[in-house]
Amino acid sequence: MVQEITKVSLHDIAARKLAGDFACAAEMLSEALRDTPEDFLDASTWNLLINQPISFDQAHEHESNVLFVTAVMLMLCELGDEVDSTLAKGVIDAFLQGAQFRLTAHSDVDVKELMALRARLFFQSSFVLPNHDYTFSTPVANQWRPRVGILFRHLHADPETASLLPFISQAKKNGIELILFIAEGKPTDPTSNGIVNICDKVVRISQNLPTAVSQLRDADLDVLVFANDITAKLSLRACLSFHKIARRSVCTVSTLVTTASPYIDEYFGCAFHANRGAAKEYFERFVSLPGPGFAFCFDDEKSPSQVTINRDQLGLGERTVLFVSGANHTKLHNHLLDTWAEILRRTQDSVLFLYPFPPHFGSAKQAVVERVRSRFERRGIALSRLIILPQLP
Repeated sequence: MVQEITKVSLHDIAARKLAGDFACAAEMLSEALRDTPEDFLDASTWNLLINQPISFDQAHEHESNVLFVTAVMLMLCELGDEVDSTLAKGVIDAFLQGAQFRLTAHSDVDVKELMALRARLFFQSSFVLPNHDYTFSTPVANQWRPRVGILFRHLHADPETASLLPFISQAKKNGIELILFIAEGKPTDPTSNGIVNICDKVVRISQNLPTAVSQLRDADLDVLVFANDITAKLSLRACLSFHKIARRSVCTVSTLVTTASPYIDEYFGCAFHANRGAAKEYFERFVSLPGPGFAFCFDDEKSPSQVTINRDQLGLGERTVLFVSGANHTKLHNHLLDTWAEILRRTQDSVLFLYPFPPHFGSAKQAVVERVRSRFERRGIALSRLIILPQLP
């Protein structure tokens, strides 16, 4: 009977948030955390409370959500200071396992404070080792040839992999020793094999955190580049970012926002953001790269096109204006959809073509398609002017 009451209480909090009453939801959650923290030891609970809904209708809801998540994280930090350490650590572990931060990153709000709280929670959790700090015995590994490590989650042909290829090839041309660290899987396609052939050494990282930390420290790196996003959700790479594992550690624009980790020294951002004052939103030293901050490198001969689409297949005339976006489904916010709908409304004989789904995206695909279509219908755009490809390699 008590368990049933607890479930209803948690769902009541989630319902208040879904209804847009973020302040009430935060107040209810604060009370529940104070009275029964043991009810929050399950990652699925935090998935329900933090990750839902997957999108918001209005821009101000994004802002309210950031404030809500910030308030929740502050509650958890205080819980870690006040409640029995074992219980508090379990609740914080569950939060980090269940909560994702993509929605907070996809807003115009400065999330520097939120990410600082996230870093504080990591250091109160089981995902940072007691020996997280470390001192290397020499200032450099090799003064004649810098040693750089690149940590990838995997080497599949995706945008994050492709965006690091120019960096890897230029580093090699300049005589830098490159060590490739892979957390998951094996190189299987032409793109990944090309990276492996460029690098001096390939190391498979253990999924065990203490072992992975030791592997990276033993590599005696001058610089470690985190090639993938380390802020959206819990991962081995996110945990590693809170340990001193190289003389300097850096991340790129693949990481959505500041890590707030004391062990990430530089954030390789872009001039576009720097010119708009975004550098102040980072704890890391913000290094401004030209334009968008990355360049894609594809080898068309090694990676031939697997899908060919032309106007005849789409039933489009030569004079039809075709707008195309491959933005990932997580970025199709309603404000963006409304902007696109307005562009279509103002452009006669035009069609929007979207391919938002990577191969690994699952059954929730239809819900995204229905939401996009509903948004366009609401703005008076005929669905015949919207083409959504189910999936692309």
